[in-house]
Amino acid sequence: MTVEEMKARLQAELPELLKQDHDFRQWLEQLIRQTAVTPETFDARFEKMLQELAADRAERRREWEEWGARFDARTEEQNRKWDEQNHKWDEQNRKWDEQNRKWDEQKRELKEWGARFDAHVEEQNRKWDEQKREQKEWGARFDAHVEEQNHKWDEQKREQ
Repeated sequence: MTVEEMKARLQAELPELLKQDHDFRQWLEQLIRQTAVTPETFDARFEKMLQELAADRAERRREWEEWGARFDARTEEQNRKWDEQNHKWDEQNRKWDEQNRKWDEQKRELKEWGARFDAHVEEQNRKWDEQKREQKEWGARFDAHVEEQNHKWDEQKREQ
């Protein structure tokens, strides 16, 4: 006989058997009391499950708070590192700005020196040209004087 067949037979015959056999009925009731869940045992088990759920929820909350604290600490550390890096970048940019200012100043000074050098070279060239012109004039006067002296010499020689 299978379990299903046994269940079907019990459902069919048990009500009549309980009516007829008082000892069997008491035995079955005792069995049911021993194995069945009473309101007291149900409440105790239910209360125990609620306590386990509350303990589990408290543990999850504690874990969540620990994780949140670690996350906050990491976030704070990352923010501190970002601030530190931004400060380094600001300092580096300040140094670059200072270096660019120095380069601009050096380029300006170099242009000034170049302009002064060009003016000096121009002045020297002007003086050189003036000196060459004067030298030519002196040379021409000297040549004219030598020519005149040679002419006088030749005349004097002829007169002798």
